[in-house]
Amino acid sequence: MNRVPNTVAEILGPDGVLTDATDIEPYLTDHRHLYRGSALTVAIPRTVDQVSRLLAYCNDNRIGVVPHAGNTSYCGGATPDESGKQIVLSLSASNQIRSVDPLNYSLVAEAGCILADVQRAADDASACSL
Repeated sequence: MNRVPNTVAEILGPDGVLTDATDIEPYLTDHRHLYRGSALTVAIPRTVDQVSRLLAYCNDNRIGVVPHAGNTSYCGGATPDESGKQIVLSLSASNQIRSVDPLNYSLVAEAGCILADVQRAADDASACSL
């Protein structure tokens, strides 16, 4: 399985994969430090196409994928298991708020948006519409 980080780098580019233990460490535990795991690598795609290609590769090679966004999961769902056979899919680069519609009380945000940023955008839009 040593080939996996290289293949991920081929899909995402060298800056789209973390392989150094120090860089991977923050992705291996939840924010409450109740759950801890291990991972092959951390993938940080920048485009929807890269996510699609990475997931196709993982599916074809039966590699588990653990989505990781804001890491506020209270149930450990964003933490890989202890097997070290999964890839953590960081959605941190997909962090744009695409639209805010205060009249319809709706907002479109990418998967990696931090909840506090989404709430701030909604509050700002609400204040502007008053």
